[in-house]
Amino acid sequence: MDEKKDLQEVELKQTRELQETELEKRRDLQAQELAKITEQENTYKKRIREHLPLLLVSVILSFFFAYYYIDKVIFGDTFIMGNSILERLHPAIFTVLFVGVVEGFATAFEKERKREALYFMILLLLMSISILLYGDRYMPLSPLALLMWHGLAIYYVVVRMDLLAAGKSSGLAFFDVLTGTIILPFGNYILRVRTIFEAFKAYTEKRRERLSVEGGEEQYQVSRKRVGVILASAFAAVLIGAFAWSQLAGADSDFANIGNTIRSWFSGWKLELEEETWLELLMSLPVGAYLTGLVAGGAITVKPALTAAYFDDLMRPYRRLPKISISIVTGVLLVIYLLFFYLQARGFLPILLSGEILTAPEAATFAITGFWELMRILVLNFLLTFFILYFAPKEVSAHQAVKLLLMFLGIASLFFVFLDASKLYLYIHLYGFTGRRLVAAWVLVTAGLSAVLVLARTQKEFPCIRYLIWLFAGSFVLYAMLPTEMLLV
Repeated sequence: MDEKKDLQEVELKQTRELQETELEKRRDLQAQELAKITEQENTYKKRIREHLPLLLVSVILSFFFAYYYIDKVIFGDTFIMGNSILERLHPAIFTVLFVGVVEGFATAFEKERKREALYFMILLLLMSISILLYGDRYMPLSPLALLMWHGLAIYYVVVRMDLLAAGKSSGLAFFDVLTGTIILPFGNYILRVRTIFEAFKAYTEKRRERLSVEGGEEQYQVSRKRVGVILASAFAAVLIGAFAWSQLAGADSDFANIGNTIRSWFSGWKLELEEETWLELLMSLPVGAYLTGLVAGGAITVKPALTAAYFDDLMRPYRRLPKISISIVTGVLLVIYLLFFYLQARGFLPILLSGEILTAPEAATFAITGFWELMRILVLNFLLTFFILYFAPKEVSAHQAVKLLLMFLGIASLFFVFLDASKLYLYIHLYGFTGRRLVAAWVLVTAGLSAVLVLARTQKEFPCIRYLIWLFAGSFVLYAMLPTEMLLV
């Protein structure tokens, strides 16, 4: 009995020691995390103090910058469909100013200049030139063009401020976009207020040092009290003066007319402001805070919230996709695709060989049927390929059988592009280009080049996703720059 009791006590003691050890580890982690947060906050404040003049100027200019963006670019009705080239000049002016501010901040905060940043800067400028030149043309991609213009601006800031998760464009592009659209601007949303507060704090500290040197600490305390007395006295004077004015206005009609005249003048000014610019001024306040958080906050931020190394460490336990799973999934897909291609060839080849001229409705139905469904299949193939390449262990993804299956999947993607392109070519050959057919042609060209890159990635390791990002952004801007209206029927 005693031995059993002693054994239980030993086990209980060991359990307590383990719990205490775990608790101590947890406290150490919490202390390290707190120290890390404190260090980041101190670094943040230090970088604000070091560049306080630049930040103060940017805070003042941000109000005008944001108002110009709201008034001329967004509410000017000239972004895509403007009739005057002078009106369409505003997005180009805003872009040049924006690029200048971003480059100024990046240089001031000693951000590394990368060729990728130059690439996206050029794309952003070309996109604004496209709006300037062809803003009033029929363009089915107009809503997407507006989104692309903003997206290029945000992504350019993230690249220029060296805040990409992997240092360059990568498979973590979603997090990079999240950094530019949400984390940077909203994480630094009150940067304008903090800058003003830091400037006031720096001024009071310098004043305190000067007064301490000249007349000691007591003179500084007297000066602070004097400021408080002046403010309190001014507030009391306003209240008492307003009461006295109201009483005297009741005693003398001429005196009351002076007050009525002043009141009517302010009332008219307020009404005019509400009719013309009140909404724009209100909207410019959050927009200015967003732009300041994006650009100035990006310059102050030292490293991204999520790094590729941290993400890889997080995902390492899950990167063990077995070869059998890859073989089953890709094998089933390839069999389905083979059956689909056979049925398509049986229906498509007779039309080509017969030389029969289809009517416009028949050609449209033939070309459009399944177009976007096949594009979604293409995206599925891309995602599946990258999923396998990332989550399969190196020895599995490098296995010859896996590489062969992925190669067949890439070839199938090329066949899907070829099938859609053949149908579209037949349609355009018979009835010419329209705006939507041009968009479809751009999609097919981009998809075809992407399929070639993904196929090459299945056989050789290189930054494929980075090239896909460059390809999509560059091809879109190139399409926007072309005088496509010359091709329309």
